[in-house]
Amino acid sequence: MQFVYADPDSETSETITLPLDDSATKLKKFEIAGIRNFEQAWYRANREYAKLRGQRITLETTTTLDARSQLPNARIDVVDNTRFKAFDGEVVGQSGLELTLSQDVELTPSAAHSIVLMKRDGSLQSIACTAGSAPNKVVLASLPAEAIVTSYGADGIRTIFSFAVDSARGAMAYLVQELDITDGQYVTLRAINYSADYYTADTAAVPAKASVIN
Repeated sequence: MQFVYADPDSETSETITLPLDDSATKLKKFEIAGIRNFEQAWYRANREYAKLRGQRITLETTTTLDARSQLPNARIDVVDNTRFKAFDGEVVGQSGLELTLSQDVELTPSAAHSIVLMKRDGSLQSIACTAGSAPNKVVLASLPAEAIVTSYGADGIRTIFSFAVDSARGAMAYLVQELDITDGQYVTLRAINYSADYYTADTAAVPAKASVIN
């Protein structure tokens, strides 16, 4: 890959090519505004190179407008509920720790269950829960970190939930790449699989500039 940045020392555009041994044959070019020194460019170039090597899954999903608060390269957790039985909907009522849901849910005997609640910024909170007083009600083990919205109004849409047995649910971490906010009601979010390896070079020493840029 090639990473182009504006170098204040040479007062021109400089290019970092990775891998350094020039073994790559098809180079993808990156040019990100705002990076104006070699150290910043080196760290960012290594992140982009690591993502190119580690990217295995691409995700595109439509979300509510809360996703507008997300930024490129932010980590998000996404549950693929197409692979197991999940119950999704909105919270339509609350009485203390008991929530009334927009649809009935099914509990598996002798199994642990959780309900995932979406916060206003699009992040998620998972809370253990048990059966409530009706098929469409659950009792939370603790209050959520953010107040639940049960009606449309000044606070926006109702709180969105996803309910399932814990043994079936598994969230996968993704890294946001693009947000499409042209639709007035929904946001299209594109992401790739997240890996801590993307940031391995952040703690490594920066090589001499002359050894990288000729």
